[in-house]
Amino acid sequence: MAMDEYVGAKEGRENNEHDNASDEAVLGGLMVTMNTGAGNKDERTVVFDAVVENRNLSHTINLHPSYYGPHMKEFLMRNLHGDVEGTCSGRVGFIICVLTITNISPGKVLPGSGLAEFVVHYQAIVFKPYKGEVVDAIVTSVNQIGFFADVGPLQVFVAQKLMPSDFKFDSNGPCYRGDDQMIEKNGQVRLKIVGLKHQATQINAVGTIKEDYLGQIQ
Repeated sequence: MAMDEYVGAKEGRENNEHDNASDEAVLGGLMVTMNTGAGNKDERTVVFDAVVENRNLSHTINLHPSYYGPHMKEFLMRNLHGDVEGTCSGRVGFIICVLTITNISPGKVLPGSGLAEFVVHYQAIVFKPYKGEVVDAIVTSVNQIGFFADVGPLQVFVAQKLMPSDFKFDSNGPCYRGDDQMIEKNGQVRLKIVGLKHQATQINAVGTIKEDYLGQIQ
C-alpha cells in the first residue's frame, strides 16, 4: 500500500467530513494526573492500546519580561504544556503528556528583545508507532476505498485490498461486511501497521486486517 494512496484517501475524507477532535489523552486506561503549576490538577484518561514510553526531552522557551518575577516558573510550566502536548515529530513521535519537569536552565537574556531564553528539561509520555506493531483502534470513517481508524493520536488507513477477501463494501452504513465480521464507524478493530511515513510534524500510517486474529473486536 503506497503512501500516496493514503494521502489521496485522506484528502477525500477531509473534503466530505468534519470530525470533532477530542482533548483527551489516552494511554490504555491509565489515569494521568498532572499539576499545571497553578494548584490545579489536570486529569486525562487515555484509551488506546499501544506501546508508549517515558522519554527525557527538552524544549526552549522565550519568556516575555512581563512574566519575570516570583511566578516565572509557573509561566514556564504552562508554556511547556501548551507548546509540546499533543504535538508530533517524526523523530520523537507523539508527545501525549508532560509528566514532570526535571530541570530549568538559568535564563539567558536575548540581546535587543528583552526576552529571556530558558531550556526546560522534562519527562513525557511518548507514543511512537513502529512497522509490524499490532494495535487496537477505533474506526472513524468508512468509504469504498477503505477505512480510517485512530490509535490514540495516530490515524491509520486500511485499504480494501488489505482486508480479508470476503469483506465487501456496503453503502448502507457505510460499512464492510465479512462472513462473521463487520467494520463500521465507531467500531473497534485490531490491526497491524504495515507502513509508516515520518514527516517533520506528523506520522502517517497504513494498516492491514488481512491476517489471523485481526479485524473486528467483538
